[in-house]
Amino acid sequence: GKESDSKVLFMVNMSWQFTDNNQLYTTISEGYRRGGTNGVPTLGFFAENPVWNSYEPDTVTNYEIGVKGMVGRMNYNANYFYMDWDNPQINSASTNWGFFAVQNIDSARTKGIELEISQYFQNGFGYGLGYTYTDAEINQDAISADGVYVINYKGATLAGVPENIFNAWFSYGIDLGQGLLTFRGDYYYQSETLNVLNQSTSRQYYELDGFNIINLSATYSLNAWDMTLWLKNATNEQGSTGIFTIPYMGTDPSQNYYGSGAKFTNAVPLTLGLTVSYSF
Repeated sequence: GKESDSKVLFMVNMSWQFTDNNQLYTTISEGYRRGGTNGVPTLGFFAENPVWNSYEPDTVTNYEIGVKGMVGRMNYNANYFYMDWDNPQINSASTNWGFFAVQNIDSARTKGIELEISQYFQNGFGYGLGYTYTDAEINQDAISADGVYVINYKGATLAGVPENIFNAWFSYGIDLGQGLLTFRGDYYYQSETLNVLNQSTSRQYYELDGFNIINLSATYSLNAWDMTLWLKNATNEQGSTGIFTIPYMGTDPSQNYYGSGAKFTNAVPLTLGLTVSYSF
């Protein structure tokens, strides 16, 4: 198949510097994502309705208002956002055989707040804290592409969107010899998410647990050289953000299939590394 489409995108940004170091800002912007084609059979024993063949583009309009600046030595940013999603593409499953497919639903919306502060001190210590709250749901009942079944009902939470995200970091630098030794750590947490929007008939439905990721590093800087010893995912957290479930990709002896394509999409496991760089 072949399709064509065109879309003009716009962005408007305004700001007001109400003090020397503080600013109120607002942004309205648009986003666009192309449509595509699904690999769903429409002939033979596994035939599905041809409406599963393709899906349409979707668009989003983002509204954001916030304030940012500096109070003393502390930098801050706080904003509220609202995203109006038209014709959103979602992961779905064909009606007869449950083949993976992308389809469009009517509309969805996402709203929330973002908060961030950071500060550096004269003794070489610095820190940062951030928090995001997101409320993401569909505006109308989501129906399968062929109109046969209800994927989920108005107000259902969008898949893959954690309600809470928290992050923190610290750094501490000390003079060592003729160079600088900097220790850094960062922490990331996200709350539980849904694997798919379809909770009623989908074999891919799964509630993914929240998780924590901790990274550590030490960098020695001397003139134009940097040498960093780093540790990613220090606690070896699984950190799953998606899954092909056993009911969807698992063993089916009745079809002479004894393997399993079930798998999680996980964070990078505990990894130790050394990086050396030279600036010129």
